[in-house]
Amino acid sequence: MGIFTSRRYHARYATGAAEIEAAQRLRQLAFRGAGHGSDARDVDAFDARCRHVLIEERSSGALVGCFRLLAVPDGRALEQTYSAQFYDLGGLTGYRGTMAELGRFCVDPAVRDAEVLRTAWAAMTQVVDAEGVGLLFGCTSFRGTRPDEYVEAFALLRERHIAPKRWLPRVKAPAVFRFGQKLAARRPNMA
Repeated sequence: MGIFTSRRYHARYATGAAEIEAAQRLRQLAFRGAGHGSDARDVDAFDARCRHVLIEERSSGALVGCFRLLAVPDGRALEQTYSAQFYDLGGLTGYRGTMAELGRFCVDPAVRDAEVLRTAWAAMTQVVDAEGVGLLFGCTSFRGTRPDEYVEAFALLRERHIAPKRWLPRVKAPAVFRFGQKLAARRPNMA
């Protein structure tokens, strides 16, 4: 089923195991690099419960991006999410409305075209609107373990994308970069 079509790309749901495996191979490439064999895949237990969205080049059908969505109908289902492995999501249990977890969002590292991202975000917007999703959440990965390389991204997240206090996740992980504290006086460079 098509979700969104742009000038060069098309977003649609994966329709079978082979297409999900293709998305998992792309995730492997995007998150871990090419050094693991051509059939290496990024797989976890959540794949079976999620809907997978594929972003394909219209002219060739090549897979250039993907993400997955997990419907979270109410607060009782939060502990069944990928994010709940790393964060205490208890603050969201009182959220009144449909939620969705966005995960494993990636673009082929060889593709340098902002239209891929715009197509993916437009597709996600279509799904959110069609299904009445009121809150979208998920985890973000940064390459490596040196947070100073991403200070601008962290500053932007702190400045514009902090949840209301009552919904803030709590830390479960033993080691975290507390960007809210470290960047208290820093404003993102929007130039």
